[in-house]
Amino acid sequence: MNLQQRHQIRADGRGPATLFFAHGFGCDQNMWRLLEPEYRGRYRTVVFDLVGSGASDLSAFDTHKYSTLEGHARDVAEIVKEYREGPAVFIGHSVSAMIGALADLANPGLIAAHAMVSPSPCYINDGDYIGGFERADIDSLLHTLESNYLGWSSTMAPAIMGAPEQPELGVELTNSFCRTDPEIAKQFARATFLSDHRSVIEKLQTPVLCH
Repeated sequence: MNLQQRHQIRADGRGPATLFFAHGFGCDQNMWRLLEPEYRGRYRTVVFDLVGSGASDLSAFDTHKYSTLEGHARDVAEIVKEYREGPAVFIGHSVSAMIGALADLANPGLIAAHAMVSPSPCYINDGDYIGGFERADIDSLLHTLESNYLGWSSTMAPAIMGAPEQPELGVELTNSFCRTDPEIAKQFARATFLSDHRSVIEKLQTPVLCH
């Protein structure tokens, strides 16, 4: 299975830099369908699915490799090396923002800049640090996900989307969650919500735009 097939990579457009669009937890490259086309006329664009998500090759999922975000970061480094033309700009949503940072730190000079959309180096509150959740909250979330993934998906997706005036977006995210293999989603959730990359992110020297 080659790199393109493993991640269902799609490259388009031409320009002075290459924009890599990476999706968040429970999503796939389809989440960029309204945004990525706007940049094709000015840049080369690349969208892809993380292994275990979307139309990626599920046979490539390795429970040991992907038990931490570093496994996905190694994949990202491969993709950027293979598909970049000119400087690489990595646009990472949610957990993929940290995946991109890890790929960058492991491969200095690989990525010229980051645009991080709703990033978090750690999701658990710790003293003065506000991650958004207490450890008990994360444990409860993971327990619910383990015992009833589809129910968790239908409840959490609209809340995560945060657009009650556009319920169709919540439905779309729910469907995306439900298309993901539950066992893979559970492992990805643990790798995501129990991760702490605060000490790592401090070392990142590449320019970053956060939103």
